[in-house]
Amino acid sequence: MHDPILTVGEVIPSFQLQAVNRNMAISPWHYKQRYNLVIFLFHHATCHACCELLLDLSQHYQTYRALDTEILAIATDQPANGIEPLQGFVDQHTIPFPILWDQQGQVSGIYLQGKPNSALVGVFICDRFGELYLRSVAAEANELPNEPEIRSWAEFIDMRCT
Repeated sequence: MHDPILTVGEVIPSFQLQAVNRNMAISPWHYKQRYNLVIFLFHHATCHACCELLLDLSQHYQTYRALDTEILAIATDQPANGIEPLQGFVDQHTIPFPILWDQQGQVSGIYLQGKPNSALVGVFICDRFGELYLRSVAAEANELPNEPEIRSWAEFIDMRCT
């Protein structure tokens, strides 16, 4: 097991990636001092467990917004057929939060134990100032905290930061 690159209590590093479902690049600093963040790094739209968590987060998106929390989902794999499966999934399900594609491994290399485009997935939850409260990295999305647990962290951070 590698030592964690990010540790709880530290400020998350910034990045900027193009959103699949927005006409702009997105950075965590777009939300700094305004919203807490849930960052979900997932394999791709071809991963069933990843898609289930994306849909669960999407279903409860308004609750997260009421908690002053934004969700950023980042696809980290590079399937042979490119971005098409991801774009198709986003279009089919009308995901309300930004879906980003880490095509070059920029973010996965920093957040997922220093392994660009690794086979790992992760959930990172930070407050509006970028302080990391939860870091969970696993081989599969069904090994990560589920949506109710992620939401309880968002509630906890909202309570502490208001």
